[in-house]
Amino acid sequence: MEATSLVSAMWALIPPPPPGAPGPFALSAAGALNAFATGAGLTPVDVFDISAPLDYPDLATAIRALNASCGSVRVMELSSEQAVSDVYVKALAPFRQSDGSYHVSANFRCLLARA
Repeated sequence: MEATSLVSAMWALIPPPPPGAPGPFALSAAGALNAFATGAGLTPVDVFDISAPLDYPDLATAIRALNASCGSVRVMELSSEQAVSDVYVKALAPFRQSDGSYHVSANFRCLLARA
């Protein structure tokens, strides 16, 4: 999935996680969301994937949007907004369209659960 390359690009700006720590995609593993819900006292109903591509009309809009994510803000606390923006500029380059817009394929795993 193309969007994972944007998340992975941030890893260069943060210290490595402790050995054995779950990675940013740990809840994507089979059964992980169901176990998470069950552990929280919820009853899992369904786990499904949705396609929700990231489309931006230009680089400035893409950077503003990506910098607003909670993960980016956390990385900014450890480095700087400029460092995060610079990483995104490089990571977005392969997704530039001929009209100057950006299209990044993205899939998200969703959990439907009830109390």
